[in-house]
Amino acid sequence: MLKALFGTAVVSDVTHLHDLFDELHSNQQNVGHSKANQITHIKRLDAGTSEHAKIIGNLSIVIKDNIIRSHDRFQHITKDLLWLNSTVYGQN
Repeated sequence: MLKALFGTAVVSDVTHLHDLFDELHSNQQNVGHSKANQITHIKRLDAGTSEHAKIIGNLSIVIKDNIIRSHDRFQHITKDLLWLNSTVYGQN
């Protein structure tokens, strides 16, 4: 390398430098492709996570509504049983 900068470089030195630059360029392209692939994966994960969060939110609402309806039915049945008990046992 010093020959190329400060003196006369021979063809083998220049060829070696070109090979090194080609290798560096290839590595740089590989890094660029790797970054692009990682960004693509992150975007897919982000979209999937967002979709799953919406599904979990909807599922939570459905479960909450079912629990509330079950509790209301339980209250109604309890009220009917109390009325039935007071009617049956209250007449004797």
